[in-house]
Amino acid sequence: MLDSLIPPPMQERAHREVKANPTRPVQRHLLHVATTLYHVGGHTRLILNWAKTDTSSRHSLAVLNQGAADIPAWLQAAINESGGQVFLPRPDAELLAKAAWLRRLAQVTDVDAVVLHQHPHDIVPVVALATSDCPPVALLNHADHVFWFGSSVADTIINIRQSGARISHERRFAKDTSLLPVPLGGKPHPLTRPEARNALGIPEEHIMLLTIGSAGKYQPTPTHDFFRTTRQVLEQNLDAHLYVVGVSAAEASRMTPHSAHPRLHFCGIIENPLPYQVAADLYLEGFPFGSLTALLEVALLGVPPVLALAPASAVLVTDDLALDELMINAPNESSYVEAVNHLIRHTDERKQRGEEIKRRVADFHYGAAWRTHLSAIYDKLARLKHEPRLLPVAPFGETVDDTSLSAFHFHSLKNEPSLAASINESFMRSCRAEDLTRLLTISLATNDTHLSYKEILYVLRHHLTIFSSRAIARVAMRPAPLVSGTRQHLESWCSVFKRYEGLQASY
Repeated sequence: MLDSLIPPPMQERAHREVKANPTRPVQRHLLHVATTLYHVGGHTRLILNWAKTDTSSRHSLAVLNQGAADIPAWLQAAINESGGQVFLPRPDAELLAKAAWLRRLAQVTDVDAVVLHQHPHDIVPVVALATSDCPPVALLNHADHVFWFGSSVADTIINIRQSGARISHERRFAKDTSLLPVPLGGKPHPLTRPEARNALGIPEEHIMLLTIGSAGKYQPTPTHDFFRTTRQVLEQNLDAHLYVVGVSAAEASRMTPHSAHPRLHFCGIIENPLPYQVAADLYLEGFPFGSLTALLEVALLGVPPVLALAPASAVLVTDDLALDELMINAPNESSYVEAVNHLIRHTDERKQRGEEIKRRVADFHYGAAWRTHLSAIYDKLARLKHEPRLLPVAPFGETVDDTSLSAFHFHSLKNEPSLAASINESFMRSCRAEDLTRLLTISLATNDTHLSYKEILYVLRHHLTIFSSRAIARVAMRPAPLVSGTRQHLESWCSVFKRYEGLQASY
C-alpha cells in the first residue's frame, strides 16, 4: 500500500547511496537505521563501536535525514571494513518517499535484521516497517528518557541500561525486551598521560577533574546545580582544576551565577576529547542530567568516576551493569563534596578504584559479558518473525519518572511559555477533561505552570466552561464528577489556588 501511494518519479528521487566495497563474506548482515549522524556525542559512536566490536557480522547503515552534512569519515570506514554499505536517500525526498525507499532497502538487500537508532520524533521507520514482509526489527532504546515512536514495529526493544528496560516494560508496550550495555571501542590508544597533559598545558601537579556533556544537561534546578556544588570542591582543594568539555563559558554564565571561578575551565564542544580523558585524575558525572557514554569512556581509561548527586529519578543519570554494587549516588550535596574530596586527597585509593572499575567496564562493554548479551540478542532475532501491531491506549502516567523529567525539561526551557499559556483551543478540544486536569496538575507540581490564576482560568474557560474560582470549587465538590478522576484533580487545583493566590473559594 505504501508503494502505491508514491508515484515512480518520487520513488526515484528518494534513492541515493554511498557505495562501499564489501571486503569479506560473513554470515550475519545487519541494517542499522539512523535519522542523522553527528561528529560528537554518544549516539553516533554507539553505532561505530557496535560495528567495530562485532566483527562476526556485516554492518550496513541507512541514514534518513543527513541532508548536505557529511557522514563522519571514521564511521564510514568502520562500515566499509565490516563489508557493509552506507545508504542515503536523496536530500529532497519527501517523507513517504523515504519510507518506501527504506522498506524496499530492508526487503531486497540480504539483511538478516534491522536495528533502529532513529531520533525519537522520526516516524519514517515506523511507516516503512509497518509490513510483515520484512526482516525482524530491533529498536535500540538510546533515548529512554523521552517519548519516541517505534514500539509498534519493534520485535524486540534493546535497552542500554536497567532503568530504560524498566520503562520499556512498564510504559512502551514492548513485545519483547533485551539488554545490551553501550558498546565501547576497546582498542588501545597511543596517547600517554604525560603526552596528553603536555598537549593541553596542564602541569603534572594539578589534580584534573573532568566532566563531559552538552550544555542543556547542566541546566540547574532548585535542588541540583553542578557548578554551585563543584565550586565547593575547588574552594576546598586548591590544587584541583575542573575542565568542562561540551559547554562554553558563555553558555555556563547564562545558566548559573556559580560558573565564574579561576580554576573552572570551559572547553566548549570538542570532537575528539581523548587528550582530556587521558589526562584526567577524576571524572565527575554532570547533573541534573548525566551522560552515560561519556562516563563509561573515561572509566575505560582507568579514570575513576563519581556518580551524579542523587536524582529524583534514575532515568536522569547513569545506571549501568558494570557499576552495580561498586558505586552509589551521594544522597545530598555535602556527601557528594565529601566523596569527591576523599578521592582527590587519597591518590592510591583513587588509582585502585579506577583500575577496578576499568576491568568491569571493559568486560561489560566490549569483553566477554558484552558479547554474551549480544549473542543472546542475535539468537532471539534469528527466531523472531517480524509482526507489526497496533498499540493499545496508554494510561495516564504520574510516576516519579514523569514529574522528574517534566521538572528537568521545565528548567531547561525556562524561557519558553508556560504550559497553561501555550495550550491552544484545538488541543483542548481533542483532550478529555480528565487528561487535561491531570496534565495541568503535573504542570503545577513541577512549576511548569506559573500558578497564574488568569492563565489557568483561560484553560478552564475554554474546556470546562468554568468562569470563576467559586465555580471551580462547585465543580470540584460535585458528588458525580465530570469524568472519573476529575474531582480529585480539581480539588487539588482549588487547594493550590487558595494557598498561592489567596483565592477565597466558598464551599
